[in-house]
Amino acid sequence: MTTHYLKNYVRYLFCSRHWRGYGIHSPFVFELVTKVIEEKLPYYKYGLVEKVRKIYLASSKSLSLDGEEVKVSSLVKRLSMDPSHAQVMFRLVNKFKPKNVVETGMGLGITTMYLAAPDSRINMITIAQDHPMAEFAVSYMRKAGFQNVKVEVGDTMKRLPEVLSAMESLDFLYMGDCRDAEDVEKRLALCLPKMGEQSVLVVCGIYENESMTEAWRRIQAMEKVRVTLDLFKYGIAIFDGKLQKEDYYLRYFPDFHI
Repeated sequence: MTTHYLKNYVRYLFCSRHWRGYGIHSPFVFELVTKVIEEKLPYYKYGLVEKVRKIYLASSKSLSLDGEEVKVSSLVKRLSMDPSHAQVMFRLVNKFKPKNVVETGMGLGITTMYLAAPDSRINMITIAQDHPMAEFAVSYMRKAGFQNVKVEVGDTMKRLPEVLSAMESLDFLYMGDCRDAEDVEKRLALCLPKMGEQSVLVVCGIYENESMTEAWRRIQAMEKVRVTLDLFKYGIAIFDGKLQKEDYYLRYFPDFHI
């Protein structure tokens, strides 16, 4: 962990607010926080995806990545969102009902499945950088019944224009693999023309380094973005011109109970 990450995590622990809707005056955002982000209902699709995660964790198989053999169990721990946060992605998609969803940075497909699970009619396209991981993940997604996921393998900046050209609109964009502000800005430059007033953007790793944090600040400042929710591990940006422009620093500890 970098000094930047640790410093901001301490700040998050002591300065984040709006826990369980506290201090939120917007009815839309209050409902989003209390009925979507912090919802506790155990949707049955959760069990399906978590079964795949358990298979990965128990697997003795290794994948060849850049000439190195890496265990699947190690990869899923390193690359996949934990269940509590990945399930937020499911609930966001379930709430906003996007027609087209794009993910960059598939990894082993755990978050991909959560994004695709709410509705089999979702046009879910994920871009994977690594062929062995993509091939492995696809085999398990198909076994789990996810037929609405299309995987594009290759460099994100080369594949993304092709993906977007076939879409009338981009309703939900999940960026899980950005390393710095340049990555974020290049992807957004391609995606923003397709994103309208009902679009949602999720950016992971917004405090991994100073560059990613700066990218998140720029997203918050965009006029097209009306509401942002900072959950530390990722940021959620909502494009809805009817909403008052506001940024929320959301205290989210799903596994903490009082």
